[in-house]
Amino acid sequence: MKRKKFSGLMLLLLVTLGVSACEKTSQPADTTEKSSKKAETVNLKDDFYGSVNQEWLAETKIDEDKPVNAFTEISEKISDSLAKDFDKMLSGELEPSTPDVQKFLTFYEMMLDTDRRNKEGAEPVLPYLETVDKLSSLEDLSQSFGELTISNYSLPINLTVMTDMKDSEKKLLVVDTPSILLSDKSYYEEDSKEGKKERDENRETFTNLLLAVGKTKKEAATMVDNYFAFDSLIARYSQTTEEKSDFINLYNPSSFDETKAAVKGIDLSKAAQDVIGVVPDTINVVNPVYLEHINEIINEENFASMKDWMYIDMLSDASEYLSEDIANGSSKDDADKKKSSEESKAETKKAAYDTASELFADAIGQYYGQTYLGSDAKNDVIQMTENIIDEYKVKIQNSAWMSDETKKTALKKLDKITILIGYPEALPNYYNDITIDTQKSIFDNWFAFKQKQTEEVFAKYSTAGGKGEWEIPAHQVNAFYYPQNNSICFPASILQAPFYDAKRTVSQNYGGIGTVIAHELSHALDPNGAKFDENGNLKDWWTEEDYAEFEKRTNAFVKQFDGLKFAGGKVNGKQTVGENMADSSGISVSLETLKKEEDADLEEFFTALGGIWREKSTTEIKKQLLLIDNHAPSKLRTNIQLSNLDDFYETFDIQEGDKMYLPPEERLSVW
Repeated sequence: MKRKKFSGLMLLLLVTLGVSACEKTSQPADTTEKSSKKAETVNLKDDFYGSVNQEWLAETKIDEDKPVNAFTEISEKISDSLAKDFDKMLSGELEPSTPDVQKFLTFYEMMLDTDRRNKEGAEPVLPYLETVDKLSSLEDLSQSFGELTISNYSLPINLTVMTDMKDSEKKLLVVDTPSILLSDKSYYEEDSKEGKKERDENRETFTNLLLAVGKTKKEAATMVDNYFAFDSLIARYSQTTEEKSDFINLYNPSSFDETKAAVKGIDLSKAAQDVIGVVPDTINVVNPVYLEHINEIINEENFASMKDWMYIDMLSDASEYLSEDIANGSSKDDADKKKSSEESKAETKKAAYDTASELFADAIGQYYGQTYLGSDAKNDVIQMTENIIDEYKVKIQNSAWMSDETKKTALKKLDKITILIGYPEALPNYYNDITIDTQKSIFDNWFAFKQKQTEEVFAKYSTAGGKGEWEIPAHQVNAFYYPQNNSICFPASILQAPFYDAKRTVSQNYGGIGTVIAHELSHALDPNGAKFDENGNLKDWWTEEDYAEFEKRTNAFVKQFDGLKFAGGKVNGKQTVGENMADSSGISVSLETLKKEEDADLEEFFTALGGIWREKSTTEIKKQLLLIDNHAPSKLRTNIQLSNLDDFYETFDIQEGDKMYLPPEERLSVW
């Protein structure tokens, strides 16, 4: 079982539609979850979300491991369809559509060969663990740092490449904080029950993994203690979710020589030469606080703990590709007991598919888009997108608070936005270099694949462009805006019910996918997007007066959401402000676009909107997402946002005294 790890840098700086697993109690609407109540008891004037989703909420069971919502339901549907297709390909009933799909099938078939994996046991990973064991000093680590980076070992400094925010045609080498184990930095506080639970779960898994590769119980206990100690040290200087939610906090270009001098234990010049082929003049320090304390983390005194941290991370990453007992993070006896049941066999097959498909996500996404997305749906969504862009232009042109100078640049940005619909025509270059060698272990093949991916990341340092690249696979249910490419993306996966359906009315589709399109477009002009010009470059294109007015609107949304009680905690208005403003803009602009259609039906629009955010989850998941999610809880994304819209009041006759009512002076809008 691979451990959960949470990265310090949003490498691609994507602004996604996102999936919130939270529901809350707040004003103006009563958002307390109604459990198992009859549909007729929910009054839409008091709880619109609960009313339009009442049947679904009553019938849907909570999943202990993940939120259940439109995103997860579509994902499971897609996964089932693809798994059936690939089973037919394995049996010869269908022909593999491309050579890359064939590579996936070969890898998937190797994952399904549990007899071979069980026979090999931990043997495939031992040479890679030995690489860590052989590090005898900090100097050893320093000299091999670049090579270990390319090979995807966890290291106390994470090197990668990103687009220069001030020049989207250039790339920067990046120094970043490594991933931390627990879900949020706050989980490392001594009184965090969530943190203790996650540690205990991982302690058991890590111990079983170490025993599986021949460590004694005493050795395993020491290594796990060292792991947690080093992980906690990293977390101490990691950024919070709120800090990472502002892209600008991640951009700190610095002198390479000064950065190198600040890091005493690692030769950054050699590492840079090894990964990008040159020693650059400039490097981006994502987290300056971490760099300030880097020598407290990387030193001879911590070397043993650092090695154990590296060792366990590699073993944990490898576990999914080893024997079943190791992959399950359980004892051999427990695994043998489970293997006898049909349910366990089905779980094993699903795990094999999930693992293989995650690795070949781009190839599978392309197959999904080519196979399941019709040209009519694609063209319809493109037309909707163009209509919504035109409506944004009208909003900007008619804005009373925006100067002509700022309007001109904003319109230019909308004119140059890149629209990606459906699926990519070409796959990343590294697919050309991938060969699945059935004579080698599944882990060896995985390791080689990941190394090719990493090599391509660093190869981008010396290449320009990339504005048409897809950053998520087409079967992943989401949508995003990428400010450094000034592009929006709607994969084939999200172009289905409840977001979109060619059989639904235009009003329903604008309430669904239309609000998603307008949401993503709004990110071009939100607190983060407003800092990037039409070419994706970090540039202050607002006049001082305009930006001051924009900040007033931003602060109003912060205030409206901040401090709302939920799941034993409070909503962070600053952390969620970008997505809250995008939700507001998305609904209002999609609605205005719809109103220009002859058969516009606002009741259908609002009802469809409420349906796309339906969700159920455990209290534990809600608490976790409250800390790490940049989106407001799902029910809030419906009820609070609709309470801000005058058209909503007129459509459903919302009056003072109704819980969905907000006084006119408290209703917010961006445009």
